[in-house]
This record gives sequence, C-alpha cells and structure tokens, in this order.
Amino acid sequence: MHGSMYDAQCMHGCGVNPWPLDIENMPSVDLDTMLLLEPPPRCIQCGGLARVCTQLAVDDHWNAPHVEVARMRHETFFRELSAEQALTVLEIGCGTVMNKVRTEAARIIAEHRIRGGRAIHIRINSYQANIDQHEDNVSLPLGALEALRKINQLVTN
Repeated sequence: MHGSMYDAQCMHGCGVNPWPLDIENMPSVDLDTMLLLEPPPRCIQCGGLARVCTQLAVDDHWNAPHVEVARMRHETFFRELSAEQALTVLEIGCGTVMNKVRTEAARIIAEHRIRGGRAIHIRINSYQANIDQHEDNVSLPLGALEALRKINQLVTN
C-alpha cells in the first residue's frame, strides 16, 4: 500500500496516472558528489520532473489513485469474509520503526477473530519477529527467503 519503486509519477501534479519507469535507463549518480550524471526522469505528459511512485513518511504529493482502488478492494475482501472462512496474514520483514503494516495486520486479525473467525498471523522478520501470544500467531525469526522456503516445504510435503 506504499506504491512501487518501479513506477514513476509527475512531481507537478499534471494529472497523468503513474507509469512504469524505464529501469534500464535510469540516470547514473556520481558517488563522490551524489549528483546525477544524466538528466533526471521526466513526466510522460507534461515534461516536468518525475519521481518514484512510493509514499514517503510524510508525503503530501504522492499520487495514490491506483493505490486507493487497491485499498478499496482490500477493504471489500475483508468486509465480505465470513467467520466460517479461515484467514492467514503473512507479514514479511515489517519492522517496528515504520509500524503501519504491523498495525494494519493486527487490526485485520483482531476484527476477524472478534467475528468468530479463525485468523492465523505469521510474522517473518530476522530481527523483530516478536508477536502477541495467541495459539494462531507464529513468529519466524528468519530471513524472508529462508522462511518462505521452509513454509513451502511444510505445505508441499
């Protein structure tokens, strides 16, 4: 829900929807001066400066309509989920410094459990895997790839 590092958006707010960045042709950076060696990316509509389409910590200029559509689908899915359906939330690499994902996962889990549904919460984080005590909460203090491989082995065997 924080955008994509592979998409760009206009910094001038000309109204164009985010577009895929040409990753192969990004400007090089002089590592001594931290200055661009080529011109920065430009908006495909107005020619103004473009930026990566991700939401920064405090960001009043993030172009998020496409993310809003995804958020509405996300909310509809959880609203329509019945108590008879089990829910699994897999949280990968979410630390405590930027707590938004952890808070959202906990909210979704709590709401489903309050409605009488079974909600399994799996937290994968090599350094901050702590999770509230509950029979359906699982803490995996591993790197993401290692944890996913182990989960895959358990599921496929």
